[in-house]
Amino acid sequence: MTSYRLWLAKRAASVAGHMVTERVRPPALRTRVDVPRNGLALNEEWLTDVLCQGIPGARVTSFSSPGGSVGTSTRAALRVTYNDRGQSAGLPTELFTKSTASFSQRLLLGGADVLHGETHFFLTFRPKVDMEAPTGYWGGVDDASWRSLILMEDIAATKGATFIDATTPLTRGQVEDVLRNMAAYHGTWWEAPELKVLKTPEDHYNNVANLLDMGGRCAVGMERAKAVIPASL
Repeated sequence: MTSYRLWLAKRAASVAGHMVTERVRPPALRTRVDVPRNGLALNEEWLTDVLCQGIPGARVTSFSSPGGSVGTSTRAALRVTYNDRGQSAGLPTELFTKSTASFSQRLLLGGADVLHGETHFFLTFRPKVDMEAPTGYWGGVDDASWRSLILMEDIAATKGATFIDATTPLTRGQVEDVLRNMAAYHGTWWEAPELKVLKTPEDHYNNVANLLDMGGRCAVGMERAKAVIPASL
C-alpha cells in the first residue's frame, strides 16, 4: 500500500503539471492520434479526420453543444454539421462525449486504471456484436497526462433513450432484453484472445481498493452506520 501511495503521489504531481501546460499551450488537434483535453475543446480539422474517414471530400464545417453534465467524467452532447458531401453520406450528427477534463477525474480513473476500458469496448468489441448499445466513433487516452476522451452516439437524441437510477423498477421484458444483450457479447467474445487487453474483476477490485483504501473506508462506513446495522453483523 505504501509503495502504491508513493507512486500515486508522483503520478498526481505529473498529471497536475501536464494540466498546467495544457492550459498554457492546449494540445494540437490535427488528426485522430491527438487526444483532446475535453469534449468541447475540439476543432473542425480534428473532427473531420475522426468522422469523415473513407468519405472523399467530406468535412466537418461546424459543431456545437446543447449541454452536458459533470461526474466521474465530464459529459457533453455534440451536434456536428458537414458539407454537402458529408451530409449526403449520412455521417453522424448527434454525438456524445465523455472526457477526463478535471484533475480529480484523471486521478480517480487513471489511478484505478480504467481509462482504456471504454476505448477498448467501443472501438474493438462493440462493432462486432449485434446488440443494443451506442455506436462508438473514437476513443483515446494520453497515458502521460491521463487525458482521455470517448466520442459516441448520443442515444438520447438518436433513439429517445432515457437514463434510470438504481431504484427504478424494471419490467420483465426489460430484464429479458438486458440478458439478451449480455448473451450477445458473451457469446461473441467467449474466450477470445482479444480479451487479454481487459482487466479481470479481481484486477479491477484490487486497483480500486488500493486507490480508495477500501478496508479503511468500509470501517468508517460501518462506524457511521452502526445505528442501523444489526449487532450480529
